Amino acid sequence: MNTLIVHLDPDAVFSNTPCLAPGLAGPVVKYGAVIAAPVMFMFALGVVYTISKVVGQTCKRAFSLHSLLNIWGEVLVEFYVSITLAIFAPFQCFKHPNGELSVLSHPEVICGEGKWNSMLALAIFGILAYPLNAMAIAGFMTWKHPKALLQNDLTLLVKGRFLFDRWTPSCYWFCNVSLIRNFLIAVLPCVMPQDQLDSTVLLMTLTLVWALVMLLWFRPRRTPQQQALDTFVSVVQLTVLSFGVASSHGTPLRESLSTACVVFISSVVLIIVGIIALRAYQLLLNTISYSVYLSHHSGQGGTSTRVLQWILKKTVQGQVFYDIDHAGQLPVLIDAVRLANNLLVVFGSETFCRPWCLASLVCAYRRGTPIHRVIFVNPLAEETVVASSTDGSEKYARTFTGKQADKARSPAFEIDTFCLRGYGLSQDDVYPAIQALTSVQPILLNFLKRDKTNREMEELLSGMVNIYSSVAPATDELFSSCNLSQKYANGDAKANAVNFGLIMIDHMDGEAISVSRLFASVFSRTGTWLEDQDLPASAFATVAKSKPSNAVFIFSVNSHKSPSQLARMALLKKSQPDTYMVPISVGVYFDFPDEEYFRRIELGTALDLGSNPTQLLSTLAGGDVHLRDVSNGLSHVMSHLISFVNVPALPLSSLDKVLNDILTRANDSGRRIVSKAKDAAVADDLSGTNAGSPRGGAGGGGGFGGGGGGNGNNAVVAAVEESAVDCEGAREDSFTEV
Repeated sequence: MNTLIVHLDPDAVFSNTPCLAPGLAGPVVKYGAVIAAPVMFMFALGVVYTISKVVGQTCKRAFSLHSLLNIWGEVLVEFYVSITLAIFAPFQCFKHPNGELSVLSHPEVICGEGKWNSMLALAIFGILAYPLNAMAIAGFMTWKHPKALLQNDLTLLVKGRFLFDRWTPSCYWFCNVSLIRNFLIAVLPCVMPQDQLDSTVLLMTLTLVWALVMLLWFRPRRTPQQQALDTFVSVVQLTVLSFGVASSHGTPLRESLSTACVVFISSVVLIIVGIIALRAYQLLLNTISYSVYLSHHSGQGGTSTRVLQWILKKTVQGQVFYDIDHAGQLPVLIDAVRLANNLLVVFGSETFCRPWCLASLVCAYRRGTPIHRVIFVNPLAEETVVASSTDGSEKYARTFTGKQADKARSPAFEIDTFCLRGYGLSQDDVYPAIQALTSVQPILLNFLKRDKTNREMEELLSGMVNIYSSVAPATDELFSSCNLSQKYANGDAKANAVNFGLIMIDHMDGEAISVSRLFASVFSRTGTWLEDQDLPASAFATVAKSKPSNAVFIFSVNSHKSPSQLARMALLKKSQPDTYMVPISVGVYFDFPDEEYFRRIELGTALDLGSNPTQLLSTLAGGDVHLRDVSNGLSHVMSHLISFVNVPALPLSSLDKVLNDILTRANDSGRRIVSKAKDAAVADDLSGTNAGSPRGGAGGGGGFGGGGGGNGNNAVVAAVEESAVDCEGAREDSFTEV
């Protein structure tokens, strides 16, 4: 180990100076060479910079003044401990038997006499020039940092990259903690007396513990990988130093402890060397670039964006980076967009409200990365299987938030991005970046029709840099159920013999369409599944009579007011009363229907059904359906276990497992057992025949009939769960059963 460390010790390096010239053999001259070496190195860099200014513009861009200042700063920071140890060498003395003291690194120099005084003068210069100068610069730039950001002056960040670049903007001051720790670790062994080694070890241990607590408490590193490495190195330092307590009084370490010490130190060296080798490999082979950086605001359209990511991964040759999979890691997102060939923004009302979206947009704009835009829209009624039941008055596609989807919209606003300035993103670049995005003609996209999806994806990919691939093979699995659905639509008798499952959604909800496509693509790997969004009313009636093995009923934001979804559920329940249901709510919350909502369904006030509700419901379902059937069908769905799947937050690597778990749980054990007496009571109560029973306060309807509550007999909620349901847990696990 000494052989390895000796190459990092300035005293060991400059002890060979007599080989260069006999005049460098004296201890003072040797020590002077140690002091002068960093200055000479900085001076040499200054000469190179001066020459580059004279040579031409190419060299000026390659080696700027800011680069020179940062290299000087890196010399002070990275070699801070070794430089400080070398400078404080004259203060590290040992005692002779006659009572005199000699410098440990130069035993021929007596402390307090002759040559020592010359070394002391050099030491004072070195202390002022290096450790104290570095701390003064760090303190001054830390003091200037907040004011500079308020004034949108980012030159301080450019000049001080050696100080601030490794820390998060909120912990920009942590460079001072690092310098103070390194200063104390270097100085304490030099200034403490040799006979108080145990006190020295104690003070050094306290210093490392303080620094480690600060590191774990504030988590200041820019990336989780850097944080983990810094924590590991700090723990190893503390562990190795604790071994020093055992030998502080001259007792040698046991062989086992000595071996452990070597293993700890070697592990740090190997990990750092491995990281450097990996980075060099990645840079040489360009393996850390991304073909597409996919940006989403985490609001409406999360599931559709997950489907888009799924298609891109199967289509694009190269890596696809999706920012939601790295939520809360803004430095990682900024680094990723800098390595991306294309930026694809899923544009919505919340895009400009999210700092990570603005950060990726500004980075792409400054680097000249091609910017592309997608807007997810709900389908027009005439495009769906319920077209015959609508008047066709809606001519324009609307986004998931209900706004009319515009092809282009010029910005007339300015967004304050103070929170991003610490990452080096200037306020001056925000408005031009927004202009660059809004000037891009967006692709209006949903996943209702295979041909239209392929056409729109081809148009999107054709404008991207370094990407060329056919979309159709990638979407075959996404639309896997369409072929069988077409057979039912065409009246193919052979289709009726197939054992299949059924997925039911709100046909006018683009997000629900994406959910259905995604679920069907996974479910179809182990069985046959149909999506009712592909089935016209007559074909659905045939399917409902064909005894599907089970049916997945997807609750989306507008399921409670979707006549087509509820009417078809009613027909399925009426045709096949024993069909096993798998109700799924996509997200992390669900507003349960209550007694009032079921009453409003039967009265015809919960749904917009026009003047002839029965006729409209029957047209949508393809069979005879009444309002009472709708109430019974929804009650049947709610008698099964409800699963929560947070698709927008689930990485694709986890999504398959979660959906396969749902299939595994789709068995009779998921059915709630409700007594016949309670069933009769519920039926009487809903039909109004039990009008004399006390109700207390029935409660109001709420979004899906769950807003009011009341203290009466809320039968459906009681059948679901007697205690309150905490759906927030689904945010952590992404899968919850109620």
